[in-house]
Amino acid sequence: SGAKQHPAPLASKDADALTEIVHRYEAEVELKGLVLLGKTQGSARLDIARTIARRAERRIVTLDRQEPVHPALKQYINRLSDVLFILARAEEKAKGVLTYKNTGAT
Repeated sequence: SGAKQHPAPLASKDADALTEIVHRYEAEVELKGLVLLGKTQGSARLDIARTIARRAERRIVTLDRQEPVHPALKQYINRLSDVLFILARAEEKAKGVLTYKNTGAT
């Protein structure tokens, strides 16, 4: 096949930077179970962005089956949705509305 390999717009260090953000906020938020999403306008928007990132990730995987996609791009989009999730939960915690499905605790 005559698939042209394009230079990577991202490097693995970019995904690593997102991983660091996830770890930093995970330490602050300390998730204890499943959460109810979208408790604030900001967290709801982050949750929508996460859904869009997941959709993009699925499309990248589909594209990768047809022509090679740089691994750094796949790593980055995967971590991006994790960042958006944890930022949404941090927003809810900061506003005192982080709510768990299992216990109903905030």
